[in-house]
Amino acid sequence: EYWSATHQRWLDGRLQPRFKNTTSPGGSRSGEAVVTYTVEVHVGGSAKQQRDDVPLNGFRSPLEANELVEVYTKGPSGVTWTPGTITSAEMPMLQGYSVRLEVASSA
Repeated sequence: EYWSATHQRWLDGRLQPRFKNTTSPGGSRSGEAVVTYTVEVHVGGSAKQQRDDVPLNGFRSPLEANELVEVYTKGPSGVTWTPGTITSAEMPMLQGYSVRLEVASSA
């Protein structure tokens, strides 16, 4: 999944590492390899767009059913991170993930 700053959400995508040789200021190769990441984003139907030089925090593995998460929620006491569990991960980019929120017990 690729984080779209434009859409403010995670989009379905395919990650491709790219290996480049670095060059010194004089133009000679230093022999060091640099890894950059390209993501092919699925934007609807069969349409795809390519995003180059995506930073490490710009992509993640898709979430799976029964995975523990925290969800940013608004409630009577303000905004907070609420623990939850992914209950369904079918077609998440079209419908989003289904999450069961953990209810805080009052002791």
